[in-house]
Amino acid sequence: MMMILEVTEGANIELMPGELKALIASVRGEFAEGLMIGTQPVDGKQLLFINVEATREQVEFLTGSDAFDEGGNQIAFDLGWTVLAVENETVDQSLLLPYFVDVPVFEFDEDGEYIQTGTEPVTDLTGKLQVWSGKNWLY
Repeated sequence: MMMILEVTEGANIELMPGELKALIASVRGEFAEGLMIGTQPVDGKQLLFINVEATREQVEFLTGSDAFDEGGNQIAFDLGWTVLAVENETVDQSLLLPYFVDVPVFEFDEDGEYIQTGTEPVTDLTGKLQVWSGKNWLY
């Protein structure tokens, strides 16, 4: 199931402790590396694009709960991650649009050179969201 998560800026699963990585791996999924394509951090949060064998509820429980190892040591705290979009559910673009980088606008100048003259905000994500091969979002 494809999902887009709002996570803490700079969150990197590869740098997390082994026990926490194993806990996250329990959803048997793929996590795209770094920022979601075309996005930027906003107010200390960023978007993470994932493809997992789990439901929205399972991912929310996993990332919103404290976790302990076999010895009773806490290995994870509420990560504060939020699921913003889920495959097979209509995407609420208003939740995602603030993260998308403005699109550059180019024109030809008087010398015939193609130059950037400004930017325009992204206002519609229909057909533009990153996808895993063979999958689609509902808009």
